[in-house]
Amino acid sequence: MKKYLNFSPIIVTVVIGYILFAGIFVWGVVRYSKNIERLFRQSMSDSITLIQSLEVQKLPSSEKYQIVLSEDALQNIRVEQNHNFEHFMQQYYEVQSNWLNMWLTFLAIFLGLMAIFIPIICLKFYEKQEEKLENVTKQAVEETKQMKAVREDVQNYVEQNKREIEKQLNLMSKDVKEVKQLTYQSKINEFLTRAYVKLQNKEYDNVLTICDEILSMDDRNFLALTLKGLTYGLQKKYELSIKHMSQALMIQPDDNYALRARGVSYINLNQFDKAIVDFSKSLIQEPNDIDTLMKRGFAYLKTEQYDKAIKDYVKVVGLKPDTKYALYNLTEAYLFNRSLTNAIATIKKYALLKQPYMIEDDLSVWKRLVENSGAKKVLQREMLSIIDSLEIKTRDSLEIE
Repeated sequence: MKKYLNFSPIIVTVVIGYILFAGIFVWGVVRYSKNIERLFRQSMSDSITLIQSLEVQKLPSSEKYQIVLSEDALQNIRVEQNHNFEHFMQQYYEVQSNWLNMWLTFLAIFLGLMAIFIPIICLKFYEKQEEKLENVTKQAVEETKQMKAVREDVQNYVEQNKREIEKQLNLMSKDVKEVKQLTYQSKINEFLTRAYVKLQNKEYDNVLTICDEILSMDDRNFLALTLKGLTYGLQKKYELSIKHMSQALMIQPDDNYALRARGVSYINLNQFDKAIVDFSKSLIQEPNDIDTLMKRGFAYLKTEQYDKAIKDYVKVVGLKPDTKYALYNLTEAYLFNRSLTNAIATIKKYALLKQPYMIEDDLSVWKRLVENSGAKKVLQREMLSIIDSLEIKTRDSLEIE
């Protein structure tokens, strides 16, 4: 029912138009018939009137009648008949003309209406067909989408199975690699164990040989590189030690052991700034490591960064008050920093330790620093007295040995 809703106004209009046209047609036929009937009635009436005007005489001795006409009367009848016939024909033609005009007018109206409604009906029919075509197109597009979705589902299913197969193959390959790696790692661990034993026995050349064998199998083996760097450091080949520790740090940049070991090699090569960088990186991870703090304090001391050296040594003393090396260097840092009061307090703590010592090379330097400190003479004499007593203890301990 819905598909005819768009045509209903036009259909109703056309039906009403045809009903009106049929009604007018019937009305025209009826009127035409009445007009023709009127004309014939009038013609009959004129004929009767004409007949009534004739003179009728009864024949003698007879029941018959005869019409008596004079020449003038006959002429008048003829004239009257002609006049009536002409009048009849005139009215007849007028009725026929009106009838024809009326039907031509209605035919023109009908054709005009047809000229209006037929294009509209055709247009509606075209729109209906276009809508149907659009629906078919949409349906085709929808079916195409469904087919595309089905195809994508099939492709996804195939891809998923493919990925699953690849995953299984990768797992199998990984398992094979892990087995090989375990065998491989087991062999490397065996070599490393042998290298550590050789290192404890100070067989440095054998350690280097074993490390080379490990690196031939795995040139990025971190333990082999650090062990080789450590061995070179023990042999005082600091440049080679730095080279291998640097390679190890490229693999594990934040390894504390490698950073500290390379820092020690930098100190032995008097490259104190580089040593400070490595020790600082190490202390980020272990800020309370006493050994690293002492080494960085020594590097600060050698680069005349006395405030930073004092800070590191004070922290060491706070963590472990009887650290002999820290107290000794802290005293020296205070002296270079012209803080004689703090130097006296520190060296007093140092002198109370078991077996304090005084390095001969520092003796003259410390005395000069005390004399040039600008402090009071009392403090200078007190400091020099402690230095002399430490010098005597050091000399006595050396003589006993």
